[in-house]
Amino acid sequence: MQSDQDALLVAATFEEISIMDLEKELDATQTEDIRTMYQGLLAGSRKHLRSYVADLHDLGIEYAPRYLDKSEFEEIIKAN
Repeated sequence: MQSDQDALLVAATFEEISIMDLEKELDATQTEDIRTMYQGLLAGSRKHLRSYVADLHDLGIEYAPRYLDKSEFEEIIKAN
């Protein structure tokens, strides 16, 4: 990593991919305990993505989603 900016960009990208993977796994299972676990992990990834995007914003960088659909990304970022 060259900078805090690079680290935050990589982290945000990682969370986007994690969100996509977790949503896929959540859709693929009917086992309630596993669904609960995936939902918790998904909530954490969404929270992390919001945090990284906010930190980038504080550095004057507007993060654009690379993997998530823009509308899903915006919904995640606007949630509290």
